Amino acid sequence: MDTIDIDISKILAAIPQLESLSGVCQEKEGWFLGSTFRVSWDGKWTASPREISGASTLGAIPSGCIVLQTSQGELKLRKPLVTRNMPDGSTEGVAASSSLRRNGTEQATPTIFRTYVKTTNALDKVSFPALIRDKKMCARARIPLQIDGRSVELIWLNEGPFLILESAAPGMDEQEFSRLSIGLRQFFSYLLGERLDGDRCDVQLDASGAVIQVDWYEGKNSKRNIYHPIPVSWSEWGAATAALNLSIADGPLLPDMLSRMASAFLRNADLVTPVEYLLQFPDAPLEMRGALLSVALESLTAVLVEQNVLMHSKLPPDKEWDTFLGALTALVNQYTTWTQQRRAAILDRVRKSNLPSNNEKLTAPFKALGIKLTKEDRKAIYRRNQLLHEGRILTSDEVRNDPEAWREAYEVEMRIYTAVNRLLLTYLGYKGVIVDWGRTSADSVSLVYGSLPAEPSDDDQQIGTAR
Repeated sequence: MDTIDIDISKILAAIPQLESLSGVCQEKEGWFLGSTFRVSWDGKWTASPREISGASTLGAIPSGCIVLQTSQGELKLRKPLVTRNMPDGSTEGVAASSSLRRNGTEQATPTIFRTYVKTTNALDKVSFPALIRDKKMCARARIPLQIDGRSVELIWLNEGPFLILESAAPGMDEQEFSRLSIGLRQFFSYLLGERLDGDRCDVQLDASGAVIQVDWYEGKNSKRNIYHPIPVSWSEWGAATAALNLSIADGPLLPDMLSRMASAFLRNADLVTPVEYLLQFPDAPLEMRGALLSVALESLTAVLVEQNVLMHSKLPPDKEWDTFLGALTALVNQYTTWTQQRRAAILDRVRKSNLPSNNEKLTAPFKALGIKLTKEDRKAIYRRNQLLHEGRILTSDEVRNDPEAWREAYEVEMRIYTAVNRLLLTYLGYKGVIVDWGRTSADSVSLVYGSLPAEPSDDDQQIGTAR
């Protein structure tokens, strides 16, 4: 396993202690002239009683920004809101974000960018492909990536705990790194089942490692869930290799493959939508999950059509269909006793008759990418109309009369979830073991595993090799 030496204390020291970094408002026209502010990562702030008398109005501050002078530099609170005026004259509020520009760095050029994200400790839940060794211990992990020719490091520390995403790519600017950071955190949230959307700060450093600017943002801080598309822990990986008769090899997270997958994900911004549905479905009530997963499948199908991965079949070709529609339009328009609205409605229905059905649309991408669907998988996907238009699979009477009826809804949802995972992972270029949630019993503590592609060829680079 790849191991590198890094001074963890130096990495952590790059984050200023925002909670203890007080600042004084010096704005001559501001509401808070002379007030001392204390700010937290999530944007909440408290201002001491002000020199200017009178209570501030709850809501947005007219200037749209509060500028504070601190011992380390200028700290800006962006889009601040006043939420409460306290009896002692102090004021509480919240800001969309906070930004610190270090003293003496006005002419400095950032060459290293980092994102620090507050997260759960994933070191015992994910089989990372590489480790970090410092003076204390060897209990930190990393995933080295190459994203379209740029080196990116994902580092997990049990101090914090933090996820740190770093890139020192020449020519990168703040906006480009922000897009990279957001995209990679969404991609790995989906792949690992570890939500990486907690409170965060983005740090810009010069070539020597000196901090230039720090920006803090409040995160969603989503709850963890059990769902993930591939086995990511060593225990899951061991069970998967035993079940599929594979050698353990280097684990499920191969940096080269992850780099290709992440690059493919970042190149197509439209993939954000289906992945976000996949991230949100576990938090929805059981009966609503299927609807979210069906929309995820529709959204992903639309992406594949846009990328020319598949084309929906039509009964006659477009040229013949256009000729037919022209003749039919002339015929319908002869019925002058019909209103224009009726004639338009009739022609609209005919036009739609040459489009594939919803069932055909949702199963076509699997055929295009060579993914085999079982009869049960198709039946689950075909529940799309019921899930979207009725919002549920089971009636209230069915649930009331049969306490075990929920299992049917659960299996349908898990089959759709697994099918969407197969489709997305195949499109991104994944080859290896997957978790088959559709065949995993709701009562079982053991997961069922499959592989992509289902029948790998000899020249496929796949995670895990046959014994």
